[in-house]
Amino acid sequence: MELNQILTTKEVAAILRCSTHQVGYLRKYGLLVGTRFGKYWLFEKEEIYDFIRRSKGKDYANFRDMTPEAAREKYGVDKQ
Repeated sequence: MELNQILTTKEVAAILRCSTHQVGYLRKYGLLVGTRFGKYWLFEKEEIYDFIRRSKGKDYANFRDMTPEAAREKYGVDKQ
């Protein structure tokens, strides 16, 4: 894995055009997979693009109103 394939939360937010807080919620709910390194979360670029491909036609606007388990079930994500 090359270093340019690793993204910070801020870079993921720019790709997804959302806030860094939203990226944190997506990670917390298991919809994005990241790795904690010190106080930072790092994400694989390919994982972000896989998330975008899996998300076609899905509305994530209210996923925070659900429990993490319900969100993973609704959006078809295997438990990590």
